[in-house]
Amino acid sequence: MFSIYISEILPLAGVWLVVLVNWFVSIWVGLFFFKLDHLYGEQNVFLLFGLFDLLGLILLQIFMIETKGKSEEQVLNDFC
Repeated sequence: MFSIYISEILPLAGVWLVVLVNWFVSIWVGLFFFKLDHLYGEQNVFLLFGLFDLLGLILLQIFMIETKGKSEEQVLNDFC
């Protein structure tokens, strides 16, 4: 769902950048999960990830723009 929304509001160069950042964050989580698990415990690490998810959901609700029925120019004007 996130990828579909990003492709609607950003030009191709922006989509590429978002995908790149997404991959780096995924790699970071994969590399450091076990270290964080060892230091803070599994429950606390999942709580931390859950808080980041909640923060992302709140920010998405605040900043998401409606794209249904709008042209690409209208969406870019609303976003910028």
